[in-house]
Amino acid sequence: MFKPNNEKDLIKYYERYVDNKNNLLGHDDDAVAINLSDSKMVINIDGWVESTDRPNGMSPFGVGYRAVCNAASDVIAKGAKPTGMIISMTLDEKHWEQFENIIDGFKAASSKYNISYLGGDTNKGKDLVIDVVVWGTSEKLVKRRGIKENDLVCWIGDELGRNAAALGVLTKDWKGEKNIALSIMENPNLYLNFIEINANSSIDCSDGLAFSLYQLIKDTKYGIKIDNNIIDYGDEWAAKISQINDIELSELIFYGGEELGIVFTCSSKTYENMKKKHGRDIKLLGIVSNEKGVYYDGEKIQNKGWDHFN
Repeated sequence: MFKPNNEKDLIKYYERYVDNKNNLLGHDDDAVAINLSDSKMVINIDGWVESTDRPNGMSPFGVGYRAVCNAASDVIAKGAKPTGMIISMTLDEKHWEQFENIIDGFKAASSKYNISYLGGDTNKGKDLVIDVVVWGTSEKLVKRRGIKENDLVCWIGDELGRNAAALGVLTKDWKGEKNIALSIMENPNLYLNFIEINANSSIDCSDGLAFSLYQLIKDTKYGIKIDNNIIDYGDEWAAKISQINDIELSELIFYGGEELGIVFTCSSKTYENMKKKHGRDIKLLGIVSNEKGVYYDGEKIQNKGWDHFN
């Protein structure tokens, strides 16, 4: 009998039965992609469950808005502009008073990022469950497994550690301003300018930076060396939270979750061109090396990240 220990075990099991021959992104990526006559379609589904994913105090509007952004981020990370979405909701009568505001959150994200909201499905259940399917098209896909020798390792997204600090304040009773934490969780940003970058590999960072970096080098001969100045990219509020709770800022940066930024690798020429164009949105994290593993400050960091079952 199959006995999983964590979410990754579950994923490995059902991937044995997935048709990867018709998925242009191949095995174990952020989304799936199929051929169209003149382009490629990227499709992603993302689930949100109230009992496990909703911090205390999170507004119905924020729930709807974040659910859409969570799903769209993976499509962007594969080089596609999200163009459409459908949404399935499971809810009980106790959620009816929140329904209108949740839909308002869907519509706000749809409007801001120009993603057509085309309908969906409703079901009855004891927990509030939202499943969002988002798709978009691209002429060039960016896979997880495209890393090249001498690539630079870069980040495009919010300040590092910001979402991890917010989750800590809201779900782990850390000291800190809950109003700021809720604002961070309810108002995520999507970075559509990533689509302009000629990246060699990429991954959505919702499961944490360390885990994402290890995913980029999985099944390759390469490693990654992270610059010591990565701490300088840490969010100012996250630094404050780490200090008053006696937690290393590097812990929040490497092992947090729900960042919705994108980690990618590219040539030094591409980085310089994009840095000039997009400025502070893009940050240099490190460089691809020939030493297997991910290293920071001379030490190999742990390959761990967000897991729904731990």
